[in-house]
Amino acid sequence: MSTFTANVAASLIRHATGETYGDGEIVTGYGVGYAEPGYHDDQTMWVTGNWNTTQSYANRTAGLPLTPDEQMPAVLADALTRIGVEIEWLDEWTECTDCYRLVRTSGDSYMWQPSFAYVNECEPTCADCLRTMGEDAVTEYVNELRAITWADDAFLTGLGWTRYNADEYESGWHPGQDADPTEITAEIARTLPGHDVVFLLDENSQFYSRFSAYVRPAESEDDNI
Repeated sequence: MSTFTANVAASLIRHATGETYGDGEIVTGYGVGYAEPGYHDDQTMWVTGNWNTTQSYANRTAGLPLTPDEQMPAVLADALTRIGVEIEWLDEWTECTDCYRLVRTSGDSYMWQPSFAYVNECEPTCADCLRTMGEDAVTEYVNELRAITWADDAFLTGLGWTRYNADEYESGWHPGQDADPTEITAEIARTLPGHDVVFLLDENSQFYSRFSAYVRPAESEDDNI
């Protein structure tokens, strides 16, 4: 992204909303770089907002045309697009609180799975930043039924976890796709007492999901002395 493009974008946003960084309604934020897999690179400028045209009830029922203010979101979106800025919807994307790149929060296909997680319950953090956190990023998933969506086998094995299942578990609509994390956790407790468990989402689709369980000896109090 060039400095010229950034300056023009800031000028357009300021003209449309009265604020350089947006008004929190039409424009909610802008920045550079995507952390979402399969999308744009780290040099791409983006702007998040609500690009719908709006019209007051009175004007709509009276059959009046859209006013310039009512057309402003769509006009701004078109102007930003023409200078090479990516336009994203505020309810589908957010920025990573660590690197400030953009991540998708709403699925764009049945196979989509989140490439981010909330740290401390309220800080969206992209997969890249989570992986740099190492062990700290996995802690809240240990012995929980929710699966990690932003990591892979190499990441977990690098932290000392071992894949428990030979074949992927399946949960879905088809016969035999009835794997239950609660039952799997109970089985691991019986067969490998004293081990912690985390689940990793391997695949998402319209009618089923595939996942794996990873185990590691639990830390004892003596390990922390």
